Amino acid sequence: MKNNLQVIASLLSLQSEHITDSKVLVMLEEMNNRVRSIAAIHEMLYGSADLSRIDFAGYLNTITKDLMTFFSDRAGKVQVKVDADPVFLDITKAAPCGLIVNELLTNSFRHAFPDKRAGMITVSFRCPDEECTLVVSDNGVGMPAKLHPQNATSMGLQLLGLLVQQLKGKLEIDHTSGTRFTIAFALRPV
Repeated sequence: MKNNLQVIASLLSLQSEHITDSKVLVMLEEMNNRVRSIAAIHEMLYGSADLSRIDFAGYLNTITKDLMTFFSDRAGKVQVKVDADPVFLDITKAAPCGLIVNELLTNSFRHAFPDKRAGMITVSFRCPDEECTLVVSDNGVGMPAKLHPQNATSMGLQLLGLLVQQLKGKLEIDHTSGTRFTIAFALRPV
């Protein structure tokens, strides 16, 4: 599985070298990052003693570094802080959470800091008392309050809504200072 995902990511990268339409190129880049996010989960699973759970804090650090590298030209002045409890998540929770973080970090890098503006993105993950809370926030320009996964036309926000549903979680969006996404879900299946 891991090797297949790496092959798909490589094919997307190769194809993007021949694309001149900027909208299509952005879509291919986003898809490539999604595939790489899933591949990173499988890589961590194969490297661990337990093939059903991964160290989610370690995974968050891995995908955050990958996205910082990918967006280094756009986000040179943006700092990213990851603050996560040492929690092991099973694959059914880790995969949607990883894709959520991928989508939200991508949105922050692309839209929150225009004109190479400086800023901060924070990813927090806590699981006290069997309820997990994933928070991704930035102090950027903010997104319009009317944008929400329920009425979104962009694939990224639609995907966010579907992933929160898959977790059987709740999503809150705060537009007070930049944008803050809070996703809460049960650690164990309900």
